[in-house]
Amino acid sequence: MSAPIRAQSIDELLGQEARSLRAVTTVLYAEQRALKSRAADQLPALAEQKGELYGDLAAMERLRQMFFSRLGVHPDQSGVQNWLARQGSAAAREAWNEILQLAREARDVNAINGKLIDEQMQTNRQALAVLVAASDRAGSYGPDGRPVAFGRHSRRLGSA
Repeated sequence: MSAPIRAQSIDELLGQEARSLRAVTTVLYAEQRALKSRAADQLPALAEQKGELYGDLAAMERLRQMFFSRLGVHPDQSGVQNWLARQGSAAAREAWNEILQLAREARDVNAINGKLIDEQMQTNRQALAVLVAASDRAGSYGPDGRPVAFGRHSRRLGSA
């Protein structure tokens, strides 16, 4: 996790949360580009960034829940929405709407990335199956070092 989250007001906290969600969305799109271009070497760094950002978001969510709980407001989406509509500043309402929109976008991009990963795993499984089948058909060597013509488990005629 990066620097500790400190906010003096709900406006400031929601603004920080929106900025963090923007950063998460940016990383998710970078992950998607890496997956589409099969640049697997980029994925570990992106996963690390994503993990840090998710940690920051979780801390901000806990802080937001504490803020609203202290005000006697149920800290779920509808409770926050109702409180902001009655007492929140325009900046807080704008940040909250951006948070909701970015959260949906991040969920959707993450789902697409998951599908891309599943497709690549399926492609890898198929390629591996082809390679294993080809190696079974190709001449290989048995435990005694002698060539085996038709796979690992073939026997000579007349042997048991």
